[in-house]
Formats: sequence, C-alpha cells, structure tokens
Amino acid sequence: MPPQRVQREHRRYNPHSLTEDQDQDLKATHDSQESILQNGVRRLLEGLDGFDESTKALLESIPLSTLDDISEGDKNLWEQVHTTYPRLFQSKKCWGGQPPTDVALFLATMKMISESKSSSNPPYTAFCRGEIDGEVDPSIALAQLWSPDPAMPVSLVGFNLPEILPKTIFRAPEEMSLYIEPFEEGNQQLLVTPTYSKTDLHIDPGEGLSLSLGSEKLCLLFPGTKHNLDMLQKAEGQKEKLARIGRYLEGGLITNMTSSHAIHIPLGSIHSVLTTNGGFLITIDFIAPTSAKSYSSLLSTGLDRVDGRRYQNVYFDRFISSIELALDNNRVLLGIDSWVKSSDRIEEWAGGHPTWSRKATKMWNRFLKSPESKNILCPCGEPGQSQFFQEHFKCHYIFERLDRHR
Repeated sequence: MPPQRVQREHRRYNPHSLTEDQDQDLKATHDSQESILQNGVRRLLEGLDGFDESTKALLESIPLSTLDDISEGDKNLWEQVHTTYPRLFQSKKCWGGQPPTDVALFLATMKMISESKSSSNPPYTAFCRGEIDGEVDPSIALAQLWSPDPAMPVSLVGFNLPEILPKTIFRAPEEMSLYIEPFEEGNQQLLVTPTYSKTDLHIDPGEGLSLSLGSEKLCLLFPGTKHNLDMLQKAEGQKEKLARIGRYLEGGLITNMTSSHAIHIPLGSIHSVLTTNGGFLITIDFIAPTSAKSYSSLLSTGLDRVDGRRYQNVYFDRFISSIELALDNNRVLLGIDSWVKSSDRIEEWAGGHPTWSRKATKMWNRFLKSPESKNILCPCGEPGQSQFFQEHFKCHYIFERLDRHR
C-alpha cells in the first residue's frame, strides 16, 4: 500500500482527527449511556421511600450500576474473581413444589416461635437494628410486618418450617449451570425481615441462592477483588461498614429482590441488603468447582477470622470440598492454583486440625496418582523445577506440612 494511502487510513481512525460534529456525537452517546445508567439506579433508589435521608444520600454517593446496565469492564471484574456476576433466575424454575402462601408462612412462624419460647437454644437468631439480640421478643418481627418501626426493626434469621417448606422444595434452577455448576445444595433457611431492616456489608460462607417471599429488598453487591477484600478487612470490627467504605469499593451493583426472581450471590461477594417491603426470604447454599478460587482469596485475606471466627470451620471444610470438585470436574489447574495461593493458611490450619489435615492428604494422594496430575507446571513459579510435578507438590505443599497428622 502506498505511504499516502496509509496516512489517510490512519487519519480515518485517529480519534484526535474527529470533526467537531463527530466529537459532539460521541459525547452525546456517552452522556446518554450515563443518563440511562443513572436513571436505572435512581429508579431502584426510589424504593427507599420512608428511609431516613442519610441512607438515601449514602447510596447515592456510591458508584453503582444495575444488572441490566453493567459495563463490560465491571463484568470482567466480577468474572475474574467469581466466574460470573450475580444473576437473576425466574422463581418458578426454582420450586420443586407449590410455594407456601403468606398466611401459611405467618402461621407456621408463629407456631415455631411459640414452641421455642422455653428453649435455651431457639431455632432462629434474632436481630435488632442489624445486631444479634437474644433478649428481644421474636414476635415483634412478625408484628412489624404490619407496623414497621424504622428506629428498631427486628428480624429473625436461620430458621426452618419443614411442615410447609421441606428441605428439597427450593433448589438451583437448571439454567444456573450455564454460569456456575452447583453441587451439595443444602442449608435451606428462612428469614423474616420487616420494612427498614438493614444488613451491613458482609460475606456469606457459601455460594447463595435467595428468593423473596412477599418481601421486597434492595441488594448492593461488590466483587471480592483484592482491593475490596482488603477494604472490608480494614473495616472489620466496626459498625456502618457500608458508610465507611462503600464509596471506595469497585464494581458495585444494585438490584431489587422480589418474589418473581431468585438471585445468585457469588461466594466471596461483599453485599448489603435493605428491606423496602417486609416479608420472608428463603435461601440455600451450594458449592461449585470454581468456588475454590473464592475460598482461597477469602482465606488469604484472613476473612475467615471475622465475626468471632463464626464460620471458620465452614470455610476450611468447604475449601477442601471445592478443591476436590475442581480436581474431579476438569478444573485441575484452578484447584491447584487455589491451594498453592493459600498454602500459608493451610499450614497454619492443618497444625491444629489433624482430621482436616488427613482428609486433605487423602485427597491429594488420590489425585497425584491419577493421569490428570502429569505434565503440570506448578503455578508457584519456583525457578529450577527439575522434579516431576508430583514430587514437587508433595515436597512443597502436602507431605512436609500435613503428613505428620496422618
């Protein structure tokens, strides 16, 4: 191609050579996209009618987009750390039977509260103003469904009503496998949350699927990037985390939760929920082969130690399960990489938990004898790896540290 032709082609695609009209068109398109994005968020924030002005102002100050308007950059951010961003699924595809009516839920919950009043270990956890409160009357949570109290909302979390909601009635829809493969579905729980209930920024211990039953909520979600996890770790032990760090978190999303769609909340995602219309919520947990990556990030950041180490055993047990799923389901490199990146925490935990250590050793023994363990380069990147992968991995990541507990 002649030089002059090359120059003309460069001028054609050089953004600095845009005409004034073209430049204005591009700016108008960008402004229009920004306007659509802000309008989507603004419509959702209108659901906060009745909340105090400081809550509205706080959410308006946080960079957010809706699931419909999520940018390619934010999609990539979520997919890099979670495989997928939060997804909505039609609720009718999640039911294995007829869901209960609001009246049935209310009456069964009243019965459960009445039968557990004399118990020192009730089948629910009561919260008042977002904090655990063992003294509050649990019946207030039901009363506030009709007469909400913005100053003192009471909610109940973690109970079951097997008479009307058997364990297998709510489950992950088949189409979820297009984005993440669910295994070991379980831990079905119910929540009752009146209007004005709020949960501060937190991370759940498993992949989650949640569906509102009569309630309406706003859910703010942030990916578990290193930046976001570090910010959450620094805010640990303090109240009002959303107000402290929300505006500094990246990849923020906002969505409403209604009875029409269930939402998958990826493991390791940081989220906060505000109830705009009181009612019930049902949730289940599961793990996936790709969960190993998220557990590794959480352990490496030390977030298993938060909340009084309440879920620390769960984190480490599910970490092994997700590693095993990865090794058995064509995610070998992901499983190995997740283990290697958490090796310091693994050594620390294995030292005081011999049963866990034996389970880990057995899992890796089985894998290292399989054909899938051949021709692998360890992701640790250690120079001069002259050994076969099996010998290198045994030496550095398994037997020196774990075999003493066999």
